[in-house]
Amino acid sequence: MKLCLGLAVVVGGTSVACSGGGPADTKERVARFEAKLSKELGTEVHLECPMMIDQHYHYCTAVVPEVDDLAFPVRVLSRGDELEYTTKRWVTGANMVQLGKHALKEKLDVDVEELSCPKVSYMPDGATVRCEAKAKGVTMGIDVSMVMKVRKLHFEPVSGVVLGVDASKAGHKFLGSENVYAEVSCARAVIVSVPGKRFTCEATMPDAGKRTIHYVVTSTDGTFALGDVPPPAEGVTAEAPAAPAPASSAGAGR
Repeated sequence: MKLCLGLAVVVGGTSVACSGGGPADTKERVARFEAKLSKELGTEVHLECPMMIDQHYHYCTAVVPEVDDLAFPVRVLSRGDELEYTTKRWVTGANMVQLGKHALKEKLDVDVEELSCPKVSYMPDGATVRCEAKAKGVTMGIDVSMVMKVRKLHFEPVSGVVLGVDASKAGHKFLGSENVYAEVSCARAVIVSVPGKRFTCEATMPDAGKRTIHYVVTSTDGTFALGDVPPPAEGVTAEAPAAPAPASSAGAGR
């Protein structure tokens, strides 16, 4: 039976080598992994681990003194020279940032320049934490929730954006004011709320014909103007042809 004494681990899902044992070796490993985890979280972290026994599960404790003595568990399984570990329902801010940037780009086509999240968060099923993102000079609130059934994080912009569903509803209401009742669909689910930004949605008319509705973002908090011919926005390249005459306006945001 091989023993790994006092081996510390970092948060993630990677395997790390485990060989030898003894007070000096343990102290060196703990110091090395404390430094690595401290760098990942951007704050000092202390690690406490029991003696490691091969093919047995153990729990190490990561303590973050700076955050009201925050402590979270790391489950560890030793397999020969490898050590598997998981934080289970605890998620580091570094992992949220990495996953969030990818998810926002791949699923919503939003390029995030900066994303900041809590250093460590307890994320049972349905739990939500707020992160803050910046894109094109606009600050966005991003709600991050855990879907435990599939063990995935869900990222949802909640401020600093125009939601496609809100634009669709506003377009439907705009047409209704003309006694025209049609379904309105927007290709983009999320548009970063950059003032002057233009986008279009399409209405399917009762006779199956199509009608384009033009939108222009009016502020960083998700408000917009819309109509057949939205007013021009200075210094912005329109996604749809600009028209000289102003249009009816409506706002949407959350």
